[in-house]
Amino acid sequence: TIWRLIDLNGDVDAQDPGESNGYIKLTNSSAAAISAVNGITFDSNNEMWLVNAGSGGLDDFIALCRDGNNDGDCQDAGEILVHFEGLIGGRLGSPFGAIIAPLQDGLGGPIDDWLLVCDTNDAQGADSIFRFRDLNSDLDFYDAQESGYFYDEGLGDEALGSPFSRAVTQDGKLIINDVSMDNYYIAEDLDKDL
Repeated sequence: TIWRLIDLNGDVDAQDPGESNGYIKLTNSSAAAISAVNGITFDSNNEMWLVNAGSGGLDDFIALCRDGNNDGDCQDAGEILVHFEGLIGGRLGSPFGAIIAPLQDGLGGPIDDWLLVCDTNDAQGADSIFRFRDLNSDLDFYDAQESGYFYDEGLGDEALGSPFSRAVTQDGKLIINDVSMDNYYIAEDLDKDL
């Protein structure tokens, strides 16, 4: 269960009636097979993105979660919108975490929010960071240029061990904590080619 905790009365806790509830549960009317939520982040529209890691590539997905009827949860039909499934769009081996990063599209376009997801075992068995954005607003990441590598361990300068936690600076640099090697990396798209 993903819990929503909110301090409604300003007493600096979420202990009062109505301040905590099961926002998303394993069983939901959207039929999203939630098994292991490994990442949650919010975009500039304050919408929640969820990364689910299944077993052996099964049930790996990325979903947008919207409380469409404003009842305080995402349990109703159509409120969990799966945008990318690992077995359809390319296997996500073990997705961990998610973060929204301001990146440019490489064509001189505006800087927009991109969803970055770390994967500790992608389709090639490498540790990588994927990028996602729904460029044509069709509620998926399957179209050209909507998904791909932000960092491919096979092509990059550094071998990532387990890229779990990360942060984004205001100027778009990605800071990655590699927990298996106790290293921190700073990634920046210098040529703006994504």
